Amino acid sequence: MEDSSLLAHYESQEKWTRARRGVLVQRLVCTFKNCSVDLIPFEEVRTRLHLTQKYCRGLQDIELARIRGSVGRYRDFTSAFLPRRDHLRQRWERVNTMVFTQGMPPIEVYVNVS
Repeated sequence: MEDSSLLAHYESQEKWTRARRGVLVQRLVCTFKNCSVDLIPFEEVRTRLHLTQKYCRGLQDIELARIRGSVGRYRDFTSAFLPRRDHLRQRWERVNTMVFTQGMPPIEVYVNVS
């Protein structure tokens, strides 16, 4: 294994550990602040906001803090996108290693423009 790949692997393991600890901290904080750690299912957002049209805006940078829900994986992550379940570890580490070595891959998002 190359030095950079090995470093990325160890970094990914460390980030996983911090992320899983962060879930506990987020739950504790939300208990006292009366907030939710849950992501919002996209179907619920679409229904509540009566979303009907789609527009392609091309590739853009977006702050993680602006993302509030998920289309299909809203039960896997907290509202801070911390992993809720241990079975996500391999995927989490693989994506983190990719980010470390290649940069963040693009994702598809839906934006409320009103």
